Amino acid sequence: MSYHDRDWYIDWWKKKMNYVERATFRVPENVRADWIRRSRWRRVFRRVAVLVFCLVAAIVVKRLVRGM
Repeated sequence: MSYHDRDWYIDWWKKKMNYVERATFRVPENVRADWIRRSRWRRVFRRVAVLVFCLVAAIVVKRLVRGM
């Protein structure tokens, strides 16, 4: 096997697993900070949504139990 294609399986595996090399993908700091900020807000929104869902479910269960 020649030198230039001896690691063909690494490239094959990366392609198969949809691997993306991040070292060559440069992102400005402000864009990255925006991504982080948005992900934090999404996390907060999900937690609030779960809390509201639990409260609504508790109210529904309480009304169903009281109705019996």
